Amino acid sequence: MDCKKWLALIKKPTKTGILFAIGLAGILLIGLAGLFGGRQAEKPEIAASRVSTEDYAAALEEKLQNTVARIRGAGRCSVMVTMEQGAEYVYATGEKTSVDTSQTSEDSRFSTGSRASGEETYILISTKEGDQPLLLTELAPRVKGVVVVCSGGGDAVVADTIKRTVATAVDVSMNRICVVEGNLTQ
Repeated sequence: MDCKKWLALIKKPTKTGILFAIGLAGILLIGLAGLFGGRQAEKPEIAASRVSTEDYAAALEEKLQNTVARIRGAGRCSVMVTMEQGAEYVYATGEKTSVDTSQTSEDSRFSTGSRASGEETYILISTKEGDQPLLLTELAPRVKGVVVVCSGGGDAVVADTIKRTVATAVDVSMNRICVVEGNLTQ
């Protein structure tokens, strides 16, 4: 078949032309999937944990303590951070879909039906440790609340300044931050 006949099949809005175009598009998509597709697995094997939630909270407490201690009037301080949840990991996924179509004829009447089904799989990459799911992003653990105990916490102005500072630093509302006066002579 020469090129003119191929182009005529694609340009004509006939049933044969449409089926031919869909088939050609399917072949192209399969070819592209072969170029870009990696191996896929049903469930991700989570890689070695990057930073535990406890370590993240401890580092955050230390940073907040250093920051709050620099606020005029705060004095010596201690900070406790509680976490709402641990880190979240978002992995690259691929989706396989299949469509089943059926046609039935009843007294010269046609009815068609189709059923689509899909399956989500995780894209794997090869590493020294073996196959690992492709990590797109890691979302930091969410802070649930913060308690600040400091020698200047009894002063309303200092306490408000500490609350605003902590709220800005960890992106939580001020009603999730408690500032109290305490004896930190130890």
